Formats: sequence, structure tokens, C-alpha cells
Amino acid sequence: MMKDNKIKFLKNGWLLFKLSVFFTVLTGCKTYAQIENSNEDAIDNIKSTASKNFIEKNLVGYWEFEKLTTSSNETISERELKIDTLKMVEKVSRPDVVFYKNNHYEVISNENNVLKEKGTWSYDENEKILKFVFDEPQYSVPIDKISPELLKQLTENGSLIKLTENYWEINRITADKLSIIEHLPHNEFELKYDLRVYKKRE
Repeated sequence: MMKDNKIKFLKNGWLLFKLSVFFTVLTGCKTYAQIENSNEDAIDNIKSTASKNFIEKNLVGYWEFEKLTTSSNETISERELKIDTLKMVEKVSRPDVVFYKNNHYEVISNENNVLKEKGTWSYDENEKILKFVFDEPQYSVPIDKISPELLKQLTENGSLIKLTENYWEINRITADKLSIIEHLPHNEFELKYDLRVYKKRE
């Protein structure tokens, strides 16, 4: 009888141990999941909550690039960029954008007034993104400014990326101010961004 009780105790003890390990793993997974939340909600929280009608109505017009700011509203006039081992200083500038009522748009250099890109635009209310479809494909490098040999090399090794569309995420829009989220390098659990600020030309 004593031996049977001892066996039952050992069996029950092993069961309790396994259950404790199981719940520890579950609890551990839950804690880890809470720490490693995706940044999707954080990104969604900084997007404009304005209605589709409001955005489409107020977007129409000529938007001049005004400044680039940090997420805490500090103006960035220049910043250091690193490409491999090469360091360079970027003088911050972004082109102007014109949105037309017929859902066409133009991107214009604010330095020399040259048309850089054109196409059609639309606002996706579910995704909260402003979509651009290019009239002509855009590339990851300026193909008109590099040698045919380099262009061939980039094409062959897969470094030349062809783009047919793009999108913006609107942080804030009023009748005369527009701020766009410009993501900085981060992983899927972080959120690092600047804000590209435009003012509407009268």
C-alpha cells in the first residue's frame, strides 16, 4: 500500500511538474509576445484620421515643400548619410507636388522647376494610404545618368529595381498644411520617422 501511494505521488508530482513547465512556457510566450508587438498599431496611430472626402477635397492644389522635421517637431536642415563606408551630408530638400481634381499629379523639382514624375493618385481609406501610379516606371537609380555598361551590370545582378507605383502615409492635413510620414530605418517592432511638411501655394 505504501509503495502504491509512493508511485501515485511520483506520478502526480511528474504531472504537476509538466503542467508547471507548460504554463511557464505559455506565460513566457505571452510576455514575449507583449514585448515584441508589431509596430503596425503605432504606425496607424500617427496617420491622419481625416475622412476620405476631407483629404481628397483639401489635397487638390500645389504643395510646396517647407521643411523636414523630427517626430518631435525639430527642423532638420541637413543630416549625415552612410552608404557602405562612404559618408556624406544631405542638404534636406524634397520636390513639390501638384494634385489635380481629375486624380492626376505631378512631382516638380523646387530647385529648377523640372517635372520629375507624373501619374494618377487615389486615397485608400481602409489602409490610410495615398497611392501613386506612375505614368512611366521609376527606377532605384537614375538610369538616364549612368553609363550603359553600369546599367547593364546593375540589371544583371538584380540591383536595378523597377517601380510602377508608390504610396504616402499622411500624418496631418488641413486646408493649407500637409505632413507626410517619412520612415527611417527600423525593424518591424520599432517606429522611427521624420515628417515631411508642405504648405499649399495660394
